Amino acid sequence: MRGVAGLIAGALCAVVIACAAGGHKSAMAPPAAAPDSMVRGSDAHSQIEQLSQEIDQQRTKLGVMPQATAMGEPPPPLPPGEDAQCHPAPSDTCRDSCTVSDSICGNAKKICELAGQLAGDPWAEGKCKDAKQTCKSAHDTCCGCQ
Repeated sequence: MRGVAGLIAGALCAVVIACAAGGHKSAMAPPAAAPDSMVRGSDAHSQIEQLSQEIDQQRTKLGVMPQATAMGEPPPPLPPGEDAQCHPAPSDTCRDSCTVSDSICGNAKKICELAGQLAGDPWAEGKCKDAKQTCKSAHDTCCGCQ
């Protein structure tokens, strides 16, 4: 009988120890994972930042600045080949200018799509607006190239 009492006492001790340790987190426990929406938001922010940096580099290459608009966001321009008002000269310089412009506008479109996934995020909305304005400036540079 003594053996059974010892087993019961040992089991009770084990339960008490397990319960006492259960409320404390180990210093070695991994941090809780971020909610899925935060991971997606962070990833979208990283992508927007990368695309925005590419636009800044391309804008410097073209020597254009975004146009400020008093009436909100500019409409996205049509690509030079689809814009009946766009008549750049057929030189290598103008072709290069239009290629950079197309790249800027493509990145602007991607930024705005990502910003749309982050509805209500003022930083992302601002990046979209800036990108659209830079696209407009680059498009004007391409179309006005002589």
